[in-house]
Amino acid sequence: MAIERGVSYLRTHLDDVKIQECGIVGYAMIRGGEPFDSPAIKTLQHRLLVEKFDKVSYGKGTKHQFYEAGCDMMFLEAISPSRYVREISLAASFTVDHQWPSGSWYYFGTTEHGGDTSHTQYAVLGLWAASRAGVRIPMSVWSRVADWHLKNQDEDGGFAYHPADGKLSTHTMTVNGVASLCVARMMLYPDREYPSPFAAVPDEAKDEPAQQQDPPGAARSTKPKAPPKKDPAAKDNEEDSAPVLTPIDLGGERSAGRPGRTRKISTVVPAKIVSLSRINRGISRGANWVRNNFTKRVSHYQLYYLYGLERMCALAGIDDFDGHDWYSSHAAVLLRKQFNDGHFEDAFEIGPNADTAFAILFLSRATRKLMGPRVEDPRVGGGLMIGGRGLPKNLAAVQTTGDGIKVRKLDAPVDKLLAELENPKSNQVEVVQQAIIETVEVGDREKLVGQKDRLKRLIHDPRAEVRRTVLWALGRCGTVHDALLIVKSLDDSDINVVIEANNALCWLSRRPNGFGRPADPLTNLPENANEEQRHQAMQMWRAQVRKDWREWFNQVAPYAERELPLDLPGTNSP
Repeated sequence: MAIERGVSYLRTHLDDVKIQECGIVGYAMIRGGEPFDSPAIKTLQHRLLVEKFDKVSYGKGTKHQFYEAGCDMMFLEAISPSRYVREISLAASFTVDHQWPSGSWYYFGTTEHGGDTSHTQYAVLGLWAASRAGVRIPMSVWSRVADWHLKNQDEDGGFAYHPADGKLSTHTMTVNGVASLCVARMMLYPDREYPSPFAAVPDEAKDEPAQQQDPPGAARSTKPKAPPKKDPAAKDNEEDSAPVLTPIDLGGERSAGRPGRTRKISTVVPAKIVSLSRINRGISRGANWVRNNFTKRVSHYQLYYLYGLERMCALAGIDDFDGHDWYSSHAAVLLRKQFNDGHFEDAFEIGPNADTAFAILFLSRATRKLMGPRVEDPRVGGGLMIGGRGLPKNLAAVQTTGDGIKVRKLDAPVDKLLAELENPKSNQVEVVQQAIIETVEVGDREKLVGQKDRLKRLIHDPRAEVRRTVLWALGRCGTVHDALLIVKSLDDSDINVVIEANNALCWLSRRPNGFGRPADPLTNLPENANEEQRHQAMQMWRAQVRKDWREWFNQVAPYAERELPLDLPGTNSP
């Protein structure tokens, strides 16, 4: 109710929203439940596009530069990453161009004075949104972000607003600094398991060599290794290790010319990137600062702090601080501060529109939703067991425990598992499903990567459960070169296969929530819906996700593979 009232306040006060607030207000409204195609969102979107973009550049005359650029990228990506990929890439280019060599950001046109933790966090948030939209951000950008934070982290583990000024650590800057480190870590080491920030860490991070940095635009792996030799015969293997769906590369050459035209981005490519162990240590030190100071009062910028706290805890996986539920305790206080008309405002804040936006983002737990379900979420199988669909037909493969129904475990190498799937008479498809899921979840994704050709051949298997298993696996081990098969599977005659294809594309594109459509086509139907209503809901959902992903694919895929038709033909068997 409080979130709805806050969104309603913003919706009815659009005339009071300043141009520099459009991004953060619009983004908060969407995360608070406002439809991305509502009149209010369209109004904010139109103002932003008209006043800040021209044909070749993002407006540098914006009052707050990288605060705005970051929020604008977040807003446009939340509306439609495919529709606004050009504008997002222009704002991302402006941001990447003006990162200081040290790794931080400050007001455009000023001299570097040591860096600004607050400015930098919004540049990071914007570039993270751009990467979700398919814009490749050079790894050197993320490495310098991490390096700057680690070099300027206070001895007590916290972060200051302007580290060069010798200021003390603050709540607001520490949650921002830790969150930025978490985003940089996720971009540099996307396939790793991260330790709890409160786990013991070594005094010095000498246990892991820094990873070699690939040139911008090159394929990369999260495991340290020597640069591969050029071998024409190894082309297919190089494609298998390519980054996922990154059509616009901000690290390439651009010819000199007017702003926004092609020119060389001012990015220094380091020989090495910051090691994962260093980043983990920095995150741990910062999170422990917040933990040790959690009960102390935050005297300034409370709402700005709360959104930063929510972001840090979602990214670092923090549920509480020594038994103090950070969300419940702050939400209870915040709800008492909401005004009768729905807005939030504190004496030290920056006005009711931005303040209300920060409150909505905190209360709605916007970052946690963006990150998608946790590993222990029962939907982690990518939908294989969602909503009761996918319950094994082979009851010999089922065992009942105190935790409910489970599939018996099958221990076998990946090639043996796939051989079982290829067997048309197999009665162990559900067992193989579970074994493949466990193989990926324990970090053996590479074993599936080496078997992709076999997986692709099974995409047309007459058994729906086999097709679903293949889609789940391709979503976890595939690259841009495999996306076309998954997109075409949205035409499958079995709605459960279509659901799995949608889930696989969410994973492959690194968009946990896709385009905001529910994961289950029957989510919004009442329990007593008849068969005709259920059929119509499933067909409408299929048409929507099919259009979403085909439009997206036409934006991000290799040029020769684009131009998939957007019209929805009759469903056919694969």
